[in-house]
Amino acid sequence: MKSKKITVRKKVTWFINSLIIFLFIVLFLREGLQKNDPVSLFFYFTVGVILISLIFKSLKNKPETKEQRLEKWKLIRKRGVYYYIFTRGLLGYSVPIWLIAWGFDTDFSQGIMLSDLLEISPFIIIFGLFSGWVQWSKREEELIEENYKYKFQK
Repeated sequence: MKSKKITVRKKVTWFINSLIIFLFIVLFLREGLQKNDPVSLFFYFTVGVILISLIFKSLKNKPETKEQRLEKWKLIRKRGVYYYIFTRGLLGYSVPIWLIAWGFDTDFSQGIMLSDLLEISPFIIIFGLFSGWVQWSKREEELIEENYKYKFQK
């Protein structure tokens, strides 16, 4: 019974996340269609396509069990905390959010303003470092908790 509740909860969570991403897609596509210059149109449609691909990727992936997730984490953690924070935090979160925030704020009809991109960069970099560190800490806690359970089950 408990596993059925968890499965239903995962499906509901997936549905809500997909709905939020879909609303962002509609927002980006609507914003792109309202612009008259081709650069902003290309930017907004590209972001929309990327978000659509995220939805399809999440549809394709089967939910992992906790054991599978922990085994995958054991392989990932061998590379170290700094590598994880750099790849998952900075590259995985900061760069996409940085580009989306910049693209939403920039008026492409006046040209591409890199100064606008540099204005928000310190905040986005700090966000990426923090999110990578939080993810690392969460995964480590799960691993410690699982090892603790395993130790006392024997």
